[in-house]
Order: sequence, then structure tokens, then C-alpha cells
Amino acid sequence: MRSWTGPSAKFSEAISESRGLQAEPKSGTGRRSFLTTLVAGCLALLLGRLTPGRFLVPAVADSGDAAMLRTAAALELAASQGYQKLSGLQLAGSNEFLDHLMDSASSAHASHAARFNSVLNGLRSSPQRAPDRKLSGDPRWTNSKTWADALAALIDAEIVTAATEADYAARASSAAASQALALAAPVTAQHLAVLRILSTANTEGALSAAGMPPDLVKLPPGAVVGAVGGAFLSLQGSRG
Repeated sequence: MRSWTGPSAKFSEAISESRGLQAEPKSGTGRRSFLTTLVAGCLALLLGRLTPGRFLVPAVADSGDAAMLRTAAALELAASQGYQKLSGLQLAGSNEFLDHLMDSASSAHASHAARFNSVLNGLRSSPQRAPDRKLSGDPRWTNSKTWADALAALIDAEIVTAATEADYAARASSAAASQALALAAPVTAQHLAVLRILSTANTEGALSAAGMPPDLVKLPPGAVVGAVGGAFLSLQGSRG
């Protein structure tokens, strides 16, 4: 049975270790450690701000880069499938932006899983093909009746996935594993930021304002300013 633990102790250790690094590390290992610590720190602050009291990281039973990559890939696969399943429910209130979000986020998660499996191949380790059982078994993927249910399920999935990748990026020993995790974590955190905006908008009866382009007047106060609003507008502009 998987245990769920907070990353505060690990993050504190990473910060302590970073104080001993040079401003511009000479070795590739030192530079990678500094960058991944920075990524983990930024993600910890962002996720903590967006989801107070809900910063959860799944513990890995086996140590090593391969185990961490497989766990992260399993979460990514579960999240990707979750978006697909919710999209298939055709919930009332769907619009162009929500459809775009579901498609683009699902594709992004699948791409992250493929990248992790590519690194696993380089490490001569077996790829992860199955989604995380606990996350994929969430009944809300198929039983959600409203966008409130669907957004809550997606937020929970993105919290666990982003927090896990940020934590693992700082702990991976190989450059390839660390880089892959560090690249995926901010994208997942951006999904989370957008979902939080949508959840607030839905609560205030303004979900329809999340269109393309968004109706900034109708969106809840604070939803279009700061880092969270920036993530929302960034995803709006990402459609091809």
C-alpha cells in the first residue's frame, strides 16, 4: 500500500545542500543539482500557494532513478487517461476552452510519460506502460456529473503528479532523469493553476467566462492577475 508523505523535510534538505554550491558550478553534476533544487523549490512554493494543506507526494518503495521515473510515468499515464475519460462524459457547460484544455493537457501528460520511458530505455530499464492504479481507479473519472466533480478530480491528479516530479527532480542521480522530471513538473503545475481558476469560476457561476478569448470582466476577482492568471492566459494562447 502506498504511503503519502509531505515533501517539506526533503525540500529543506535540498535548500541546505544548495547553500554549499558555487554560484556557477564548474561540474555538470553540481550545475544539475543546483537547477533541480531550484525547480523543486519553485514548484514547492507554487503548489503550496495554490493548494494549502494538500501538498502530497507518493513515496517510492524502491530507490533509484528507474523507480522514480516509473512512478512518475504511471501518474502521467493516469492523468492523461483521466482527462480523456472526463472529456467523454460531455458534461453540461462545456465550451471551446474546456475542450481545448482537456485535449492539450491529456496530450501533455502522455508526452511526459513517453519522455520518461525514453530515459528508462537509456538506463536499460523496462518502460512503464500501466497507469498508476490508485489514481486511475478514482471513480470520479467516470462518475462525475458536474464540472465541480470533474475539476476536483483533475486538481487532485495534478497536485500529486506535479509535487512528485518536483521532488524526484531534486533526488534523481542521472542528468537525463533529472532533466526529464524538471521539464515536466512546471507544465503540470501550470495545469493545476488553470484548474484552480476554473474551479473558482465554476463556484461563482462564471465558468462560461473561460472561453476563447476569456471574458476577463466576468471571471472572478483575482483570477486574471498574478502568476495564476498568467498561467491561464498562457494556456489560452497555446492553441495552434
